[in-house]
Amino acid sequence: MGRSRPAPIRCWRLCARSCAYPAPACRTPPDASAAIVVPFEIESPVGRLSFLSTTTVFGTPVEVTLSEVAIEAFFPADEATAKALQALG
Repeated sequence: MGRSRPAPIRCWRLCARSCAYPAPACRTPPDASAAIVVPFEIESPVGRLSFLSTTTVFGTPVEVTLSEVAIEAFFPADEATAKALQALG
């Protein structure tokens, strides 16, 4: 049981094919804030909306009632998005 078996050759081929897909260029270099919030952009009928997303997880491993509760919040990342959201409601 202590020995791990190598991945089948098909897995390695799939990995190589996946890595060959082009990735979009990063617009800005990652910084410390990337660990706290995640940028999120969406095209909508009113134009591009930019948000910052953050996730909060509650509870501890021994607290069953809260162990699976997570809240994801989206905050406007710019003035144009804030104004577009205010116009909606």
